[in-house]
Amino acid sequence: MYRVRLMKVLVSIGLILLFVALSLVAGCQPAPAPTPTPAPAPGPAPAPAPEPEPTPPPPAPTPGIGVPVVGDSWQVTVESAREETKLTAGTKKYTCKSGYTFLIVDAMFQNLDPDKATRVSSSEVAVITEADDTIAAAGGGNQGKDINVGYEFVAMSVEDPLSLSLVFIVEEDTIDHAFKLQFQEVPLIPFFVGE
Repeated sequence: MYRVRLMKVLVSIGLILLFVALSLVAGCQPAPAPTPTPAPAPGPAPAPAPEPEPTPPPPAPTPGIGVPVVGDSWQVTVESAREETKLTAGTKKYTCKSGYTFLIVDAMFQNLDPDKATRVSSSEVAVITEADDTIAAAGGGNQGKDINVGYEFVAMSVEDPLSLSLVFIVEEDTIDHAFKLQFQEVPLIPFFVGE
């Protein structure tokens, strides 16, 4: 199992290095073909031509939906965000009180530390509103399965990654505003609902 994880990490690093190398090569242009020039007339030597400016590397993609964001131990990708007015988990039905709605964030969590178990708790995940209010997850579940609300959700896996649906209860009039997903040391991931 350690070797498989190590191979995954090595393959990921190799792909990143290959991407960077290809990005640098894609920005280069071949030098123009030399054209014959007449012999210089006798006299002082011309000044050397200035060195061309190096081509800067392409900018990193802006974090958001579909863009993996890497921290020290995790890579997190927000896959989608949507509003739900009602949730069903088995025989339980959930609704928000008046003026509030459910924000569901589907995200993939990839553990980058082979020495730590892959474990994500809803108490470690929050969204930050445009008004800088931090809202802790109210529950969650594995993507495509029942989503529970009202207690801490913990997902563990021997294999990576974990694809989770996380539930947040937000004010209805803020659902079309910008949010940022917060998880451990991973940089904040901005997103909009329905983006």
